[in-house]
Amino acid sequence: MDVVENDPPSSSLLAVRATDPDLGHNAQVVYGFSRQSGVLASSMFALDARTGVLSSLDPLDFETTGSSVAFDVVASNPVDGISAIRTATARVTVNVIDVNDNRPTLRVDAAATGSGIQTGSRNTVRVPENCPPDSVVAHLSVTDPDTGQGGRVDCSLAGNHAHFRLVHIYDAEFQLLTSSTATLDRETAENFRLVIACRDHGLKLFKLFVIPCGILSSCRLSSARQNSTSYRN
Repeated sequence: MDVVENDPPSSSLLAVRATDPDLGHNAQVVYGFSRQSGVLASSMFALDARTGVLSSLDPLDFETTGSSVAFDVVASNPVDGISAIRTATARVTVNVIDVNDNRPTLRVDAAATGSGIQTGSRNTVRVPENCPPDSVVAHLSVTDPDTGQGGRVDCSLAGNHAHFRLVHIYDAEFQLLTSSTATLDRETAENFRLVIACRDHGLKLFKLFVIPCGILSSCRLSSARQNSTSYRN
């Protein structure tokens, strides 16, 4: 059966039914999760031992459970200490339908500068003022745990920044570059506030990420040293 993630708990998802042709007490049937499935299934579902009705305890999360949850339900005769216990097992599979409920997350790998100078504070990208045009300032990776169109994300540099530009490399990878025309001058502008807007292709959920960018005095840009900065929800 199918359950949409985040749906409220249901008192009746489905009912398992078993019959026993015996008479009297031996015809009675009780239901329970199998020993192998008990821990997993009982953490998400409840099973009425008398009616076989399966209900959910909490909303299901696609990103936690995956696309489906499978477990075994065992039908048996009540234990009376006299008769042999006969059992039958049914496999139940609950398909979890993904919805676009997550906003993108951005990771920034900022290029460090030479002369022993690295990225300053964890949220600041440092750029030497004498770096050549089209220099790589940072590598950006965007992720979204949703599936399908909801997991595809586009990013753009918000506003009209003459000194920087954002380039899409492939898939969810981007590079932040210095402008091919405008030059950086620390005496004119010491800091920039760059806003990266990331939007998915599903319900168009978006997230704005602010990357402070500080301009350093003239020094040689070194691409061999890198520090990682994460920007998350």
